[in-house]
Amino acid sequence: MTKTVYFHIGTVKTGSTGLQKFCYEHREALLGADVDYIQFQPPRLDLPRWANADYLMTADFDSDVVTRYVEASPASRILISEEGLMGRPQIWQHPVFNNMRRVVILYLRNNVDLVASWASENALPYNFSQKEHSSGRGVVSVEEGISVWTDRYLSHLQNLHKAFAADPELTVRLLPFPPSNGKTLIKTLLEALELNQEAVDGLVDAASNDPFNVGHTRKFCDTSSTLADLSLQYGLPRLYSHDLVKSIYNQLHSGDQRKVVETLTKQDMTTIRNKLLSPAKALIEDYGAPPTIIDMPKAAHSNNAPYNPLDLSELKLIFFEHAIKRVVTFLQERDAALQERDAALQERDAALQERDAALQARDTALQERDAALQERDAALQARDTALQERDHTRKYPWKYIRHSWNANLKRSPRSRRGY
Repeated sequence: MTKTVYFHIGTVKTGSTGLQKFCYEHREALLGADVDYIQFQPPRLDLPRWANADYLMTADFDSDVVTRYVEASPASRILISEEGLMGRPQIWQHPVFNNMRRVVILYLRNNVDLVASWASENALPYNFSQKEHSSGRGVVSVEEGISVWTDRYLSHLQNLHKAFAADPELTVRLLPFPPSNGKTLIKTLLEALELNQEAVDGLVDAASNDPFNVGHTRKFCDTSSTLADLSLQYGLPRLYSHDLVKSIYNQLHSGDQRKVVETLTKQDMTTIRNKLLSPAKALIEDYGAPPTIIDMPKAAHSNNAPYNPLDLSELKLIFFEHAIKRVVTFLQERDAALQERDAALQERDAALQERDAALQARDTALQERDAALQERDAALQARDTALQERDHTRKYPWKYIRHSWNANLKRSPRSRRGY
């Protein structure tokens, strides 16, 4: 039986995490529908992440392990999902999959919407110190993010087209995000997996909701990135956290509460669209990508008010208030910790004194014991000497009789004259 491997490769900001969560939580139901969401290694639920391709993302992964997992699967369909695969065609072109039918499933979002959403994602607090599955650039302002991720996405689209063109045996399915015709995201994925309608309907009914992430406002993104800069500028990196951002965000009166894309000027939107136009058109013409990806976003057709930036002086004032409170709290906690340390040191000193007294008492007891042992040894030695004399007397009694006789003669001269 020739197996089919479906590579769901993103793109970013198209509900991939929600789809992966659905597939992970409904593995048994999917397997019953002849789809195996193989777990090559335990997922990183602590992040949380439900993707199942982390093993394939490692350098020089063991292809024999992948082969064993795939061959051992009772299903004819294997699903591998990881948006990072979008930029790693060498994985879905790996020789380990040569004898299988390969299908790439790729959701494509309006280019301007995607760049704006990607920029907002990288302005969030978790990017400050997270090492895995973040840009590695730290918390990036929306302005910088728009520039960076436009260039990054341009490279992704160009490389995808090249990879598709170089792999004629690959089946490519490019789907719109959000889905059209009133379909849910989960339903479009299940249909892309070529399941029958009954299996699709059963799995869709099992889904609690459609896995769309709720985006953050421009105000929240601006608050996050500005506070990250201030924390580093004033040497207070440990002060920065999601709780700090959320707290100050709720106190600010200034800022723009709209989505990031709604705060861009039409000129900004046009610049992004035009920069991504060529590779996007190529995907539409050659692989049937949804044409909506090159449209201007819906926000461009509204009479949006100009972007309302944060009042930096207001934010700094609240930031310094938090910093002062944090410093005061830190000092109080430090003083309390020092008091606890002093109390612990006093207890330790008292314990050491008790220990020294106990050691001294022990030494005295040992000295008395040694003296008693010496007395005992002397008594034993005297006893042994007496026993030796007794045994000798019993063995040679005449010696002691003569000795006693001579001793008496020496004491009494008269006795000698009588003999």
